[in-house]
Amino acid sequence: LRTPRASGPCPHRCNVSVTSGDPDTSAESAEIVPTAVARGLTTVFGFASELTQICSTLKSYGYEVMNSHYGTIQNRPGQSNEEACLEAVEDCHLVLAIIRSRYGSGITLKEICRAIEIEKPVWKIAEQDIEKFRQLLKPILYATDATTNLPVARVLVPNRKTGVLDDLRIIDLYNLCIQDHLPVSERRSNWVQSYEDVDDVFRFLETNLKDVDRVRQIIQPTHP
Repeated sequence: LRTPRASGPCPHRCNVSVTSGDPDTSAESAEIVPTAVARGLTTVFGFASELTQICSTLKSYGYEVMNSHYGTIQNRPGQSNEEACLEAVEDCHLVLAIIRSRYGSGITLKEICRAIEIEKPVWKIAEQDIEKFRQLLKPILYATDATTNLPVARVLVPNRKTGVLDDLRIIDLYNLCIQDHLPVSERRSNWVQSYEDVDDVFRFLETNLKDVDRVRQIIQPTHP
C-alpha cells in the first residue's frame, strides 16, 4: 500500500518492492509514502472477489497495493514465488494480514511470520470462527504451564484437513499474532480483528488505514 502524496514536492519516497534511492536528508520535511503487502491467508479459493475488492478499496485510498492475486508483486526470472513474496514483505512499509481457515500453499503464513519477526507494522484480521477453533483445540494442541496457564509447548497431533479448517498451523499463526504465549501485560501489537463478512473488513480498513497521515506517523520510526 502506498499513501497518497501530500501537496508539494516529495523528496523522500519509500517504495514497497523497488528501492527509490537515498532520501534527500537536507529537506526540512519529507513525505513518507508507505507501501504495504496485502495478504490473505491463505488460498485465494473462495475469496478472490473479496480480495479484489479489498485491494481496490486500499488503492482508492491512494495506496500502492502489493498482492499476488491482484497482480502487483514484482518477480524476477529464476525467482521462486515464495522468494518474490518474502522479498515484498522485506521491502514494504506495512502489511495487511487476512487470516482465513484455508491454508493453501503456506507462503502467506511465512510472509506474516517474517513480517512479525522483522517488526514490520502489521494490521491483522481473522475469520471469526478461527477464535472458536482456537478455544476448542487449545487443550489438545498445547501443553500449558501449571502456574501461569500459558502455552509452553506444541503437542504433535495428526494434522487432518476438515471441511471447516484446512490446517492446524492456522491456529498456531493466530496464537502467534495474538501473542498467546506471553502474559497479558507484556503483549504489544497483538490486536487481531475478527470479521464475519467483507463489510466488517471494509469497516476495519476505513478505521485503521484510510487516515493516511496517521499511517505515515506510525511507519515513520521504521522508515526515518
